[in-house]
Amino acid sequence: MRNKKSFILIIISLISSLFFTGCWDKVEIDRRVFVSTIGVDIAKDIDKGKKVKDKKPEEIIPNEELKKIKVGYSFPDLSEFSTQKGIISGDQSLEVNTYSMDGAITQASMKSGRYIYLDHTRLLILSRDLLGYEETVKEVMDYIQRQPKINRKMYMIMSDGPPNEFVKGKIPIDKHIQVYINGVLDNAEKSAAAIPVTLNEFLIMASSRNIGMLPIMSLNGDTNEVVLSGTAVLKNNKLKGRLNEVETTSLELLRGQAKGIKSVLYYNGHPIDYEINGILKRTKVSYDEKLHVNLELEIEGKANSGYLGEERTLSGDKVTAIEELFDKKIGSECEQLCQLMRGNLNVDLLEISNHIEKFNPSIWNEIKDNWDEAFKESDIKVSVKSHIRQLGVIK
Repeated sequence: MRNKKSFILIIISLISSLFFTGCWDKVEIDRRVFVSTIGVDIAKDIDKGKKVKDKKPEEIIPNEELKKIKVGYSFPDLSEFSTQKGIISGDQSLEVNTYSMDGAITQASMKSGRYIYLDHTRLLILSRDLLGYEETVKEVMDYIQRQPKINRKMYMIMSDGPPNEFVKGKIPIDKHIQVYINGVLDNAEKSAAAIPVTLNEFLIMASSRNIGMLPIMSLNGDTNEVVLSGTAVLKNNKLKGRLNEVETTSLELLRGQAKGIKSVLYYNGHPIDYEINGILKRTKVSYDEKLHVNLELEIEGKANSGYLGEERTLSGDKVTAIEELFDKKIGSECEQLCQLMRGNLNVDLLEISNHIEKFNPSIWNEIKDNWDEAFKESDIKVSVKSHIRQLGVIK
């Protein structure tokens, strides 16, 4: 009797497995598009969105479809892939003009005859033109934020032109734009020419401080190569300006996050490379009808080159003299960035307001209602103390 019951349970288990195996969402793998990159740009009707906003609900035709945004999906080309070859030759792309991000998914599915699968997306590209329309940017990011399957750790960048151009551009090493960009951003701490920003970090900045930063992707006009350099600065979901490589490096230094970057100066006509591997930052604040901020940086690192011609190598007093030169150079570059932040940008990229609110609450109570103006009129000074701890191996 006991054996009979066991046999019945085994039969039931086998029958159940027939119903519960297979593709869970009933979509076979060859019917899916595994999106690696999403690019969003403006479309021809972007300016008509304001006119629709002014209409009464009953005046808007339900089926009216505005071509507000152009959405591109880049995905691996699996046409030559097989278990024997294992070759993924490059990227393919789908592009649709539509009224919303959700509408883009529907249109792309109809256009390709496949299910658009976003779980493996690793890169989101917003065009420079799109970032001129704050309401549309809010719509795009609201959709992205609400998708539970989209990876919050994927990188975000701004393209200096239509995103689809970069899929066709030359990539120095990889065949896939997403793999190349992710690789550059993963190693960005060694150069600080571009600041890596994930979707989650961007959403936190936008929601808590109404600002944003994105690395900039552009095409080299001569070689058509994809280049990642500089930082786009956003305020209230709209592009305010941009930082070049030097300004981006200074920003990372002032944020205390630029370990591994290099600063270079010429001493007696010879380049001295200073690799920074430690940063200590102090912020001091005072207020006398005007906000005064002193940023003190103490940095240390090593000199990777020190050939001085007939003087042969760095030593003794020369090291001290070169440290002082780096103090002036780095300090000057950082103060120029602070002037840019207070002036044309008027964006607090250093989270000075957070520091004041936390450590100087009495000052914060006086200026919090008029923070933008207080920051714009503030006096920000930067002092730097450099230490060259290592000179490398010498004879």
